[in-house]
Amino acid sequence: MFDELLKKISEYEKITIFRHQKPDGDAVFSALAVYTFLKDNFPEKKVRLGGSELYSKINKIQKVSDRFVKESLAVVVDTSTANRVDDARYAQASFVIKIDHHPCRDDFGDLNYVKPSCAACCEYLAEIFFSETFREYTVSKKTCEYLYCGMVTDSLNFRTASTTAETLHIASVLAEKGDLRISDIVEFLMDD
Repeated sequence: MFDELLKKISEYEKITIFRHQKPDGDAVFSALAVYTFLKDNFPEKKVRLGGSELYSKINKIQKVSDRFVKESLAVVVDTSTANRVDDARYAQASFVIKIDHHPCRDDFGDLNYVKPSCAACCEYLAEIFFSETFREYTVSKKTCEYLYCGMVTDSLNFRTASTTAETLHIASVLAEKGDLRISDIVEFLMDD
């Protein structure tokens, strides 16, 4: 199901990750999860985090040159419409992949993976990373932490109507595979 995604990741030496404007936890943690997964499994690739707006809990973005963007595969996460992407340069990338969980209003990518039944983009990313297509790759503790954080923030601690049995199952898999200390994650997310 995700063969084309893996093919495109394999093809590109440079990858830039984008997310939506005024980023919330799911947007930031989705971007960080993709970044970390790629760095862990494709160390030879040059991976950058795009965007200009910071999120209060994680202030991690990188300066990305126009040339880098143009030569890269763009992966846009947690963004339903093109006009909400935090950096409009994503459209200049050689190829654009959109991964999202919002109802599809704008197929702005060259390749779109959208699953509105997920409570968070991080839930869908976990499904992708643990899929048969990616079975040979590692999902590190840090990637599991980021995915879990995004799920917690977007589902309001698993209290939204979009939270399903599958959401809770994926959270459980992340907790187990990442050997997560849930209390530490909740403390980090709730600490002002």
